[in-house]
Amino acid sequence: IMQELDKYLEVFHKILDDLKELSFTTLDGSSNVKLGGSLILKLHGLNFSRKSEDLDIIINNPTDKQKDYIKAISNFRVDETAYFSTTNYKFKKDDLYLNILIANQPQNEGCLKYKWCQNYYDINSINEVIRAKVTYGRSKDITDLLLLKNENFNLK
Repeated sequence: IMQELDKYLEVFHKILDDLKELSFTTLDGSSNVKLGGSLILKLHGLNFSRKSEDLDIIINNPTDKQKDYIKAISNFRVDETAYFSTTNYKFKKDDLYLNILIANQPQNEGCLKYKWCQNYYDINSINEVIRAKVTYGRSKDITDLLLLKNENFNLK
């Protein structure tokens, strides 16, 4: 799992680092930029049989500078598979996908950190990832929630 995450960070670290630099910092040193999605559930040790197709970055209550940055990089579409909406931006590079998701929820402090090279990245808790999947309501998220339940929480 860590090798898979490291592969994404190697490709997209510049965007992540820029977004962190343009964020506000909480009392515990966290930013409003967190790694999330199915890959992070695996990092937490949950069984999850679906192959992760992307890395999700969640920006909670983005600053104006972050919004400007995302708008600027969204003008550089690398291929037709990239798409953008007001809350979801998807990028492709080296056959890997990065989703930047905009959220407007209270910031949770005390999050876990993942170290890659000399950088630390905040990661969403299991509860935050599940809450996000429920909120998005996309068919793949509903399938993911069923997989999580069946592969981790059913007693045999």
